Amino acid sequence: MEIIPIQKAHQKSVLSLYKTVTKHLLSMNNDQWNLLYPNVFVIQSDLSNHNLYGIVENHVIIGAVVLDENQSEKYKQIDWNDKNGNPVCIHRLAVSPHYQGRGIGKLLLNYVEHLAIQRGYTSIRLDVYSANEGAVGMYTKYGYVKKGEIEFPLRKYPYYCMEKQLNR
Repeated sequence: MEIIPIQKAHQKSVLSLYKTVTKHLLSMNNDQWNLLYPNVFVIQSDLSNHNLYGIVENHVIIGAVVLDENQSEKYKQIDWNDKNGNPVCIHRLAVSPHYQGRGIGKLLLNYVEHLAIQRGYTSIRLDVYSANEGAVGMYTKYGYVKKGEIEFPLRKYPYYCMEKQLNR
């Protein structure tokens, strides 16, 4: 499977992916995402900034991830290991429920990690909803370390802030 930079022509497919994943999460009583997030404006920004990557199969996006420098203000309260380096962040990693369990999340993570190293970043930061045990487990399995917790409005559970140092 090839991972590509997602273009504006794929906007409907990307929105469909996030809508499908959101419905799947909600069906499992996981309120990580909802009708308000991720929304068309967030996705349009990702596309305009050329920081959305994904896997296309039969003209449909089946997995996507964002790599950018945007950090929540809440990240300032976290005791990150990479205090003086050049961190980058992962956002909105999603895999279609029909394709989960096939290593697509791992492929997306490996891709953005290599991209981050090529671009001179020293670590990757992310936040993951603590109730999303599958995602927490995947990040932990691939070397991300929990550094603290933050909370977002209207969410039942906190988000774990995780970090991975990158080897050059």
